[in-house]
Amino acid sequence: AILAATLSGVASFAPQHSAFAPKTVSTHNHNHNFNKNNHNDLFGTAKSAFFQSNDAVSASSDTALWAATLDGAATQTVEDYVKARGGNRVIKKVLIANNGMAATKSILSMRQWAYMEFGDERAIQFVAMATPEDLKANAEFIRLADSFVEVPGGKNLNNYANVDVICKVAQEQGVDAVWPGWGHASENPKLPNTLDELGIKFIGPTGPVMSVLGDKIAANILAQTAKVPSIPWSGSYGGPDDGPLEANLNAEGTIPD
Repeated sequence: AILAATLSGVASFAPQHSAFAPKTVSTHNHNHNFNKNNHNDLFGTAKSAFFQSNDAVSASSDTALWAATLDGAATQTVEDYVKARGGNRVIKKVLIANNGMAATKSILSMRQWAYMEFGDERAIQFVAMATPEDLKANAEFIRLADSFVEVPGGKNLNNYANVDVICKVAQEQGVDAVWPGWGHASENPKLPNTLDELGIKFIGPTGPVMSVLGDKIAANILAQTAKVPSIPWSGSYGGPDDGPLEANLNAEGTIPD
């Protein structure tokens, strides 16, 4: 049941003047075969992600999910949730810049969290990036998303590892945040840095942190500088008085090349 996510209430998007035009996921066509001439009729109706059927849960239900909404969480908005925790950035629309299992798990997890917190699994909307290969495979993560944007196929440098493509889609779709998953562009400091310039939240570490800790040598040098006990390696010597190499971070918080 957890993999049968509800696709009711699909978000609609204004026409886009871009090579990456969004397409909503249809809930009215039971033909699951890919139709290259009609992406809107790509998928069939699905059930709720958190109930065995779409029938309303009775007030007498003793399930943990139902009980979780009885404390008033069902009437709480995302804005209220953020304000109550001293935050100032509301995230209600997320671009999933990944595919396969990473994208599937992220959407399912965030939908479940939204249900537990707000009593509404669709409190946060998801836009998926989908290559022609993903569409042909009828990929599960596309079905789980509220809409998808078709991006170039082939190697990941054309799509999920392409920072320019990700940022272009994110900006045009008006998302509040980007979830990079793992692999692809998730460890490229250029992605969080560029998104930050666009005013879009990167769900992950900042660019400088990623730059330092994403490189094994740089991470070891940083650990030594912070006096963290480290396994001896070639960089354990060559620093002051032939001691461990030390990091002299630049103004951006990264180790100079």
